[in-house]
Amino acid sequence: MRWLFLLSLLLVVSGCTAAPRDTPLHVLVDLDGQAEVKRSGWQNYALAHFGTMLHAGDELRVSGSATIVCGDLQRIVLHDHHGAIPCGEQAPILFFHGLEPVSSADPHGDAIPRMITPVRGYVLNDRPLLRWTPAHAAEGYRITLLRGATLLREATVVWERDVGAVTSMAYPDEEAALVPGVSYQFVVAVTNDLPRSSQQVQSFRSSRVRLLSDRAAAPIRAATQQIVELDLDQPGQTLLLTTLYAQQQLHADVLALLAQGPDKPVFLRQRGAIYQELNMTAFAEDAYQQALAQAVERHDQEGQALAHRVMSRLALDRGDIPAAREHVSAALEIYRQLGATDTVHRLEASLAAWSEQ
Repeated sequence: MRWLFLLSLLLVVSGCTAAPRDTPLHVLVDLDGQAEVKRSGWQNYALAHFGTMLHAGDELRVSGSATIVCGDLQRIVLHDHHGAIPCGEQAPILFFHGLEPVSSADPHGDAIPRMITPVRGYVLNDRPLLRWTPAHAAEGYRITLLRGATLLREATVVWERDVGAVTSMAYPDEEAALVPGVSYQFVVAVTNDLPRSSQQVQSFRSSRVRLLSDRAAAPIRAATQQIVELDLDQPGQTLLLTTLYAQQQLHADVLALLAQGPDKPVFLRQRGAIYQELNMTAFAEDAYQQALAQAVERHDQEGQALAHRVMSRLALDRGDIPAAREHVSAALEIYRQLGATDTVHRLEASLAAWSEQ
């Protein structure tokens, strides 16, 4: 029965909201007063906060004023509102793209350096900033750019650089920029122990990077300009940009923006989701633990539940079944309070599968 528990828990954790994939996404970006949200399928309201993601079928109760940016990037200010989200559902630019469940086990700890950015996905900048994790006892690092591995051909080296005991570097000015349509991999190794390389845990296929073509990047740049022209404060603008870029798998761009943004729960969850997708367990857990602590501080029930659900998956990946079960139980209690019947049933089924072993 253990496989049934693991499968049911995976499905519960990966379904972190009631919204189907590609549903238009509306974002609460400013609040003066208090707001509460009742999701479709909930019986009760929960406090809404900066960064609350809204969908068709949700109800919002606002005392004071709340600013929402709709999925089509229309800005709406609600005053003492009670009812549906007044956003259209056509031609969304922002949409819910779901959480991709991935394995996050990392047996190497800090013995192996790992590329943080750019890795897996796309980049807008043809000379991206390179960042990696520190490795134990490293006196320096060798950065290698590989190009174009296929089933018939090994990856070829584009350039290599040895750097000191640092964890970032600018793309070398004297080297050719990335080219659209080509698959690349950035590799980091310990110079005084070259077998300790990110390739031990990041294969070419799982970490390949591609530069977006001008044609593919054009709508993203246009949407970026629309967001800038909304004239939001910095946290609101950053949130919309990170949401937009995450949809397009622009992980490096998301992390660069998050590094400059405030440590609000929604930003911490975004950072944790990126690190989880990049299979960087320790970074993901740290982000979600911070997000959980802040959600508790703000009485953000849904934020707590989301953090618990993802942390249960992270615990499961490292083989800590009791911790995974504890996080699911904590999320279950919150959803019972919210009257989220369908989610409660899925969580109860997950725990029942464990009990039947």
